[in-house]
Amino acid sequence: MKTRLFVLTLILVAATSASTFAGEDLFFIEVDALALRPTNASPDFVIVDPDDDFNVEGTIRSIEFSSTLTPRITIGTRWNAVEGLELSGWGFDETETGSVSSGDGLLWDVLSPPNISMLGYRGTATARYGIESLVLDLSYTREALSDDQYHAGFSVGLRRLEHKSSLSVTYAGSGRSVLVATRSDAKGTGLRAEAWGSMRLSRRWTITGEVSYAVLVGTTEINLNATSPSAFPSISVSGDRDRTYGTIDGSLVLVGDLGAGFTLRGGVTLSRWMDTVETPRFLDDINLAAFDTQVSDAQWAGLSLGVGFHW
Repeated sequence: MKTRLFVLTLILVAATSASTFAGEDLFFIEVDALALRPTNASPDFVIVDPDDDFNVEGTIRSIEFSSTLTPRITIGTRWNAVEGLELSGWGFDETETGSVSSGDGLLWDVLSPPNISMLGYRGTATARYGIESLVLDLSYTREALSDDQYHAGFSVGLRRLEHKSSLSVTYAGSGRSVLVATRSDAKGTGLRAEAWGSMRLSRRWTITGEVSYAVLVGTTEINLNATSPSAFPSISVSGDRDRTYGTIDGSLVLVGDLGAGFTLRGGVTLSRWMDTVETPRFLDDINLAAFDTQVSDAQWAGLSLGVGFHW
């Protein structure tokens, strides 16, 4: 998956606005390194209880993501001084793991259905959480305001979004084990609009800000599994449903003109994809097959550093 995302992001790209290049340029390509971190992807998987007294107390453990480097490239064209076309996209593919042991205390399973759950046991809990995301944008951009210091404009177009998240946890100890796994796969396509503006700080330096919103129509597929070698039955359920997603993206970028068509760029970026994560949870004993889903957003924050060439 990482190879596929890398190749796609080297061909189809996540764009900065058309305001970062001069009006006489016809084509541009910009290569960025993004240090992205999912800011709300921290699923709880176990309670660590320091006391062996069968009172549920202690610390809830979660899986935390660190910043991950991913490539971003911009390609585009302009057919006059104020209009252009951009094809864009970026990808994220990362997996984090976590493991804890009970020590002298106890562990409390927080994901399994009641009749096979591991409650108040001595042993280990091992979790694995993965995220795979891909965004593709096709945009028409137009400059609406231009003078020696200020530029502003807008973009309209299409967005394709794919976001997968998967969590698996193994609880083991006291002579038994339980495996619980969940997966959410959101896909959608829709319309996207963006507004951008820039201010020239000096002869070589410009600061650019942009914000965009997209409405996407698609589906979410979910899967929920629970197995225990010492318990019966096991369960595996899946389903899909139609959904409408909203996405908000924003960035603030400092652009430097290095001359000969080259630029240097660095800044911050924020993204929020609403209702793209749907986590199934058991409501009752495993043999009742009763479960519900918790819907949440995927959020990103990061830094960018890149170079561009315009000709």
